[in-house]
Amino acid sequence: MRLLFVCDDLHVGGAQRQWAELVLGLRERGVETRVLTVAEEGGFFEQLHNAGVPVRCLGFRGRLDPAGLRRALREAGGRPDAVIVQQVSGQLVGAAIARRAGAPLVVTEHTPCTPDGGLLPRTAHQRLLTRLVAPRAQRTIVVARAQVEPVVALGYRPETVRVIPNGVFPDRLVPARPREQVRRELGVADREFAVLCAAAMRPEK
Repeated sequence: MRLLFVCDDLHVGGAQRQWAELVLGLRERGVETRVLTVAEEGGFFEQLHNAGVPVRCLGFRGRLDPAGLRRALREAGGRPDAVIVQQVSGQLVGAAIARRAGAPLVVTEHTPCTPDGGLLPRTAHQRLLTRLVAPRAQRTIVVARAQVEPVVALGYRPETVRVIPNGVFPDRLVPARPREQVRRELGVADREFAVLCAAAMRPEK
């Protein structure tokens, strides 16, 4: 199987980390993966490159870049079996590649929900572009049930939406030091319960 991933960039962030883990995990299982970034590279771009993943930055100058689109069609690497996209520019470019290749388009939507249950606000331009791509998605992957209603409101067909929570590879989470040592260093007593929250300090998180 040959999968093409297309996104705006691979800067360090939760959605980009999930993609990097997914791409590497699929390759370990024998799936041929290729990644295109539309505008910029980023920290996970280098990680994938160093791991031997074919990853290219298209260097778009704005969302409507005919020369960039021609590069995207060349760099797609033939006809992928599916095109997986995220972020607005990645969706647009990936949709064009999928249409030309006759491949299914899979959209992954990582936009967090606000405390009142909606997705983080988008500009009018972003909403318009999303509505152009949304009906073409054969699958729409969200990471939480709270996202289902908001993405349908954006134009994604309800029957395409699947909830797949973010995950990790447990075999990669091997502690480097004994539990008791870390608790002592943190000043946590034996009967105390410790919680670690690794997230940006934003209201939706």
